Amino acid sequence: MRPYIILVPVIIAGIFALTAFSNLCNPETGNFTIKGKVFFTSDYCGGAAPSPEVLEKLKEEKIFATQMLYVKKWNENFQNEAVFKEITTNENGVFSVVLPKGKYGLFVKEKTQDFSTGIMAKFGNTPKCKAWQNTPDIVLDVVKKSKKLQTFRFRQTCNACLPPRP
Repeated sequence: MRPYIILVPVIIAGIFALTAFSNLCNPETGNFTIKGKVFFTSDYCGGAAPSPEVLEKLKEEKIFATQMLYVKKWNENFQNEAVFKEITTNENGVFSVVLPKGKYGLFVKEKTQDFSTGIMAKFGNTPKCKAWQNTPDIVLDVVKKSKKLQTFRFRQTCNACLPPRP
């Protein structure tokens, strides 16, 4: 009878531990670490007519160094979606973020600003501005932990919520 007195609590403790920690091992419900390096190119956004060299330079990929990206959960209308998390890249354009499984849009800071009030309301309420703000710079589909550094590229487009430049 004595062996059962010891064995029953051990079995119960084992079942409890297995149940309690099962979510840590289940990739369907857990969080995943995503590591990436971000590069970008830029559009010419107005002002004095640039030289051909300047236009070519804008097409060259640059590292998105020491910059913020704002994470929003996937939504057909990102303007109504709150920022879920902020990511900061290091001097090499590298970031690491922990996210639950799902689809996300990553936005540069400029796209997360409110252009619907004040002096910017004239341009911020246009369909062109809303479409620009609603387009993620990077789409991130989190399905598993990244085992290696992923590369992300985007084109930094002109702010459609600002008045045209001469």
